[in-house]
Amino acid sequence: DKDSVTITISDASGAVVRTMKGPVNAGTTRVYWNLRGDLTRQAKLRTSPEYAPWVNVQLSGRDAPGVGRVGLLMPPGRYTVRLTAPSGRTESQPLTILKDPNVAASDAELAENVALAKEVMRNLDEAVTMINSMESVRGQLAALDATIADDTTRNDLAASIDSLDMKLRAVERRLFQTRVTGRGQDLIRSPAGIAEQLEFLANSVQSSDHAPTAAQREVSALLRDQLNA
Repeated sequence: DKDSVTITISDASGAVVRTMKGPVNAGTTRVYWNLRGDLTRQAKLRTSPEYAPWVNVQLSGRDAPGVGRVGLLMPPGRYTVRLTAPSGRTESQPLTILKDPNVAASDAELAENVALAKEVMRNLDEAVTMINSMESVRGQLAALDATIADDTTRNDLAASIDSLDMKLRAVERRLFQTRVTGRGQDLIRSPAGIAEQLEFLANSVQSSDHAPTAAQREVSALLRDQLNA
């Protein structure tokens, strides 16, 4: 990584919307941008799924199989592409994304679409941050439970560990589907949590260039309230 070229794409306000890495091999090199911004945060699990203790989790954690990541499809406008070499030398060029002439949506409708998608993605990031924080604590509790000595204090300590773990798990069950293992048909056997629903909503909003529907706005507000709670 320290020898790679860094490529950043900034919007008209100067905010970086995407960061990519490129090789430093001699000669012509191509790096492709799919017109999407940086992905939302990765949910990392540090405990086994509920009812599936056979799923081993390394100390580094495992990607939550049910919580995906979303990248905002960037709207038409002017952007700047900047390439930075390991030596610190930079080169930049302007880039203009044009609106598809076949799109019937107005610029105002498209702006509404992007605004709601951004809001939903911010809420998804917040949900993932909560998940990662609780999984970090639960992972530490599991490690402590596995290493405490078998003595007279074990029962009291183990009971305290289980009590705190269950409190955290109760919140996690609302944020994401804790039973999903990533195998078979787990994703359709149990209801999705707030994080999975936010991911679905973000992709649903961006499946069109038109203004969000009343139902999409209502669901966004409902999920935001549940997340705040």
